[in-house]
Amino acid sequence: MSPLEQDEYIRRLVEAEIAHSRATIELQNTPVPPDPMAKWSPFVVAGVFILPVIVMMLSVLVVFVL
Repeated sequence: MSPLEQDEYIRRLVEAEIAHSRATIELQNTPVPPDPMAKWSPFVVAGVFILPVIVMMLSVLVVFVL
Protein backbone atom coordinates (compact mmCIF):
# COMPACT_ATOMS: atom_id res chain seq x y z
CA MET A 1 0.00 0.00 0.00
CA SER A 2 1.49 3.29 -1.06
CA PRO A 3 1.69 6.27 1.30
CA LEU A 4 -1.04 8.06 -0.67
CA GLU A 5 -3.36 5.06 -0.33
CA GLN A 6 -2.59 4.88 3.38
CA ASP A 7 -3.38 8.57 3.78
CA GLU A 8 -6.67 8.13 1.91
CA TYR A 9 -7.55 5.07 4.00
CA ILE A 10 -6.80 6.91 7.26
CA ARG A 11 -8.75 9.97 6.09
CA ARG A 12 -11.82 7.84 5.31
CA LEU A 13 -11.47 5.98 8.60
CA VAL A 14 -11.33 9.25 10.55
CA GLU A 15 -14.35 10.60 8.66
CA ALA A 16 -16.30 7.44 9.46
CA GLU A 17 -15.37 7.69 13.15
CA ILE A 18 -16.43 11.34 13.27
CA ALA A 19 -19.75 10.52 11.59
CA HIS A 20 -20.30 7.65 14.02
CA SER A 21 -19.55 9.90 17.00
CA ARG A 22 -21.96 12.56 15.76
CA ALA A 23 -24.70 9.99 15.18
CA THR A 24 -24.14 8.53 18.66
CA ILE A 25 -24.35 11.96 20.29
CA GLU A 26 -27.50 12.79 18.31
CA LEU A 27 -29.07 9.48 19.33
CA GLN A 28 -28.25 10.09 23.00
CA ASN A 29 -29.86 13.54 22.84
CA THR A 30 -33.05 12.22 21.26
CA PRO A 31 -35.82 11.93 23.87
CA VAL A 32 -37.39 8.53 24.35
CA PRO A 33 -41.14 8.60 23.65
CA PRO A 34 -43.39 7.33 26.43
CA ASP A 35 -44.54 3.74 26.22
CA PRO A 36 -48.23 3.72 25.19
CA MET A 37 -48.75 0.26 26.72
CA ALA A 38 -47.33 1.17 30.14
CA LYS A 39 -50.77 1.98 31.53
CA TRP A 40 -51.95 -1.55 30.65
CA SER A 41 -49.14 -3.44 32.40
CA PRO A 42 -51.03 -4.01 35.70
CA PHE A 43 -53.92 -5.53 33.77
CA VAL A 44 -51.53 -7.74 31.81
CA VAL A 45 -49.95 -8.96 35.05
CA ALA A 46 -53.37 -9.65 36.51
CA GLY A 47 -54.56 -11.43 33.39
CA VAL A 48 -51.47 -13.54 32.87
CA PHE A 49 -50.47 -14.44 36.42
CA ILE A 50 -53.11 -13.68 39.03
CA LEU A 51 -56.31 -14.60 37.19
CA PRO A 52 -55.20 -18.14 36.21
CA VAL A 53 -54.12 -18.82 39.81
CA ILE A 54 -57.53 -17.73 41.10
CA VAL A 55 -59.30 -19.87 38.49
CA MET A 56 -57.15 -22.87 39.37
CA MET A 57 -57.81 -22.41 43.09
CA LEU A 58 -61.54 -22.17 42.46
CA SER A 59 -61.51 -25.29 40.30
CA VAL A 60 -59.62 -27.22 43.00
CA LEU A 61 -62.11 -25.96 45.58
CA VAL A 62 -65.03 -27.07 43.41
CA VAL A 63 -63.49 -30.53 42.92
CA PHE A 64 -62.94 -31.11 46.63
CA VAL A 65 -66.23 -29.60 47.83
CA LEU A 66 -68.50 -31.30 45.30
